[in-house]
Amino acid sequence: MNNMQLSSEQLEQLLKSGSVEGFTKHAAVITSATKLDSADQKNVAQVIVNQIGNGIECEFQVDPDVIGGLKVEIGDFVFDGTVARQLGDLVKTLHT
Repeated sequence: MNNMQLSSEQLEQLLKSGSVEGFTKHAAVITSATKLDSADQKNVAQVIVNQIGNGIECEFQVDPDVIGGLKVEIGDFVFDGTVARQLGDLVKTLHT
């Protein structure tokens, strides 16, 4: 995956660790810094479907402010694996 810093294995592991059960019929909103090509979109969507099951519709959005990585939102579950969040965490750590 070109600009993504989150592999499908990492996304799968993170989805397994979160409480995403019962989200069938929900949409997954996936945000990246640049438009994902169709192969990357298919890969990310398949990881989500493998963890949650059919019935999830994936909506892909672009937000250059995330810098890199992915943010995945499914119902109330949010996984923020973006570079912007990681930089924000680093700034907070340096200020404490």
